[in-house]
Amino acid sequence: MPSRREGHPNAAMEALACGRPLVASQAGALTELVTASRGLSVPSAGGAALSDALAAALTRRWDHAAIAASVREESWSRAAALTSAPQPPSSIWARPVRRMQKSANSLRAF
Repeated sequence: MPSRREGHPNAAMEALACGRPLVASQAGALTELVTASRGLSVPSAGGAALSDALAAALTRRWDHAAIAASVREESWSRAAALTSAPQPPSSIWARPVRRMQKSANSLRAF
């Protein structure tokens, strides 16, 4: 998953949830998602490093069940808590943040 900027990518979470290791750039939440047991990380602008990491990942024996189990506790609420700074109530972001929090709370029911 090469990227220069990244939030908390669905594709990365879905791959991990399926027990697939990631080869990803050191960008955004990918830096927290890619651990030694979940995959390999490379510098954002590292074309050769990405190629080498892909080759290494293909030859390594991964514990697919452990990878899937390691992300079971992940959630959008946790991702939001890790990646967003609290905003003061007078902020122009207050209303959009409240709407997003409401949406996140309603999704928890699923």
